[in-house]
Parts: sequence; structure tokens; C-alpha cells
Amino acid sequence: MVGFVCFACFISFYLNAVSSKENLSCLVEGCDNEGRCLKVNEVVVEGGSGRREVHGSWMKCNCPLPTGGPTCSQKLNTKLPRFHGDGYLKMFGLPSTAFQKINITLEIKADAHYGLLLFATSGSFSEKYYKDFMAVSLVSGHVQFRFDCGSGIVTIRSLNKILANNWNTLEIGRINKIGWLKLNDGIKLMAKSKGQFSKISLKKEFYIGGHPNVSHFGEVALTTHGMVGCIRKIFMDGVKLDMRKTDNIKGDALDGWNVDNCIENKCHATQCLNGGSCSYDELTDSIVCWCAVGWRGPRCEI
Repeated sequence: MVGFVCFACFISFYLNAVSSKENLSCLVEGCDNEGRCLKVNEVVVEGGSGRREVHGSWMKCNCPLPTGGPTCSQKLNTKLPRFHGDGYLKMFGLPSTAFQKINITLEIKADAHYGLLLFATSGSFSEKYYKDFMAVSLVSGHVQFRFDCGSGIVTIRSLNKILANNWNTLEIGRINKIGWLKLNDGIKLMAKSKGQFSKISLKKEFYIGGHPNVSHFGEVALTTHGMVGCIRKIFMDGVKLDMRKTDNIKGDALDGWNVDNCIENKCHATQCLNGGSCSYDELTDSIVCWCAVGWRGPRCEI
């Protein structure tokens, strides 16, 4: 019979999911605006090491820019984007001289001491390696700037950790073989590539907050997941980039997934428990925790 659905099978699957506290909302309601309903593992990261343990799973709508919310039905203005470890923004704006020299400034507030902040390359993805790349990431709370001109990876690591629950300013740059990194008011740290090559071939497109293939980035960026937190500003050679992409505003963001607005003291500071997701209503200036099936309460704690 065309269109036949095994109703008993669905009920059995539903009951099993409810008993395991799995969120089926996007399976039942669907995802708007071409969002994707995918299974997400509830990951707990130990300390700043980035070691991850899976503590359950649920279904979630992965939302394309500029949409968000539990079913991707909300239209967002990502002037101040927030990342959740599984999203990213694809940006346009690397200067034409970036192959030889570049200065980048980022202002970030991180909720976790791990994750990819920025990545640029020229080549196609390999599960083992990228040639000619720049990567900025958080590893155990320290900022790490890595680049490869083709003769081996150079790593510069901040002496201090980022300031928790505060905005941090990162300055990174490179001229030929020499790269540098400065965190907040710390000293400028420098390192030099030992190889014979001094140029990096880079596309004008780059990624912030994460990458579609970030799970394979262990050898390149020393992290396998995206940033958890907010990026307030990004400058390329002194030029401020616009991180928005809306129906009415064409910024420098070309594409993105699972990015919403950084609302300080609102969703940014609210912990919805047990797989719940936080939604902020700008009209009423209030927050709501959307709970996974089987949970309830203001923070999905019951």
C-alpha cells in the first residue's frame, strides 16, 4: 500500500525513546526552513582537556543560517553570534595579501575551554591533514595559533588561559615565516617556520566558531569540536567584518549552521537541563526552556 506507515512500530519507537528521555520533537513536528533533524549526543567535557563522554542522546533540529529555535522557525540576526560546539559560520573576507601577511583580531567569550575559533586553508579536506592552513583554537583554556607554509606546522600557545565569563581579545598574525599571538594584555609571542617555504595559499573564504569537518581536526587544530560561546568582533587587517546573513542584510557570512544570538544574561547564562534548549523572546524580554520528551519544569529539571 502506497504511503503505508507501521503505526505500531512508531509507537514502540516513541515509547522506547520517551523511556530514555530522548527528544522526538523534530521527528514529530519536523524542522522548518530546510533544517535537518539529527541525533545529537549529550557530551560532557572533562575539564579543559577536551576529553568527551557521551551521557545520552536526543533528536535536534540543525538550523541553517539565518534561522534558529527548536524547529528552525525563528529568523535570526546574528550580529553577535553564539556557537554551541556543533555549529559554524562560513565567512568571506580574507585579504588578498593573506598568503604573505595578515593581522586578525577576535573578541570572544567562551563557555568552554576547548573548541575551534577560526580556520582557513586552500586545499580540500583530508581526514589526516591539511596543507597550507591557519587555525586558532582553545585547548585546555589556552589559545593556540597554528599555521603551515608547507614545511611543517608551527604552534604558538598563549602563556595564560582565557578569562572565564569575560570578553577576551585575541590578536594573531603572520608575515611570511613569522607568526605571533597576543591574548588580552599579555606579551606578544612569536615563532618562525623552519622550512624553506614562506607563503600560505589561502582561499578568501574561512570559518569561525567551528567547521563542517571539525571532528577530524585533531592533528591540525588539536581539537575535534567547535567553540562553545560568543564572538563579538572580528577584524581582518583592521577591517571589521559583518557576521550577519539575513533576508534584508547581506553581511560577510556566506553560510552557517546552528548559530544563534548571544544574549548576555539571558539564554547565554541559562542552563536548560536534560537536553532542553533555551529560546529568547525579544518582544517580551523573556526566556523559555524547551524540554525534551519526559522532562518538565522551568529548567527541564523535573
